[in-house]
Amino acid sequence: MTVSKRPSTSGSALRLTGVTLGIVLALLVGLLFGTPVSAETPNDIVDQLSDDGVYVARARSEVDAETLIAAVEDVRFDGLRVVVAAPIDPQPDAKAFARRIQEATSADIGLVFPKDGPLEAFVIDDLDGSKIRSTVEARAQSDPAQAVRVFAQEITSEREATRPPIVGRLITGVVLLTLALGVATVLEQLINRRRRSRRSQTISASSAHS
Repeated sequence: MTVSKRPSTSGSALRLTGVTLGIVLALLVGLLFGTPVSAETPNDIVDQLSDDGVYVARARSEVDAETLIAAVEDVRFDGLRVVVAAPIDPQPDAKAFARRIQEATSADIGLVFPKDGPLEAFVIDDLDGSKIRSTVEARAQSDPAQAVRVFAQEITSEREATRPPIVGRLITGVVLLTLALGVATVLEQLINRRRRSRRSQTISASSAHS
């Protein structure tokens, strides 16, 4: 009499456990070394920036989008086009993020308020000379909207302290030289006029005696 044996489930169970463990490990590796789910790239938000110049991530409840939009509008009336982003996890970093949104929108200024870390800015070449001072002043503001206004005000202001002394001396020299040339021209005209007048008088006297 032949006794049939039931197929053993231990091997299948072990294989199933191994597959499950592999999936769990893959997920863990992805979470540890992959791109975070909340990460943003400039391409993800450029369409929103083209509308009103402002992007605020949904999880950034501490940032008021409406006040940022109002600040951007105020700056725009002053002749500057600014785009502002408040992402959760800007990729690859906040500094590069600011440069890329500025270039993608052709704005004058790109500002990024990361969740963790200070304000980062990227500006066009014409404004680059004042960017460092403007960034420092804007970072001192606790309100992002006020930081936008301060940054724009600082970057467009011309302070005597930021101008090299030699530039001031050159300007003063040119002004003084122009004034000296003007005075010399006027004096020369007066002298020539007097000479012509005396010459006319001499000719008139000679004609009278003859």
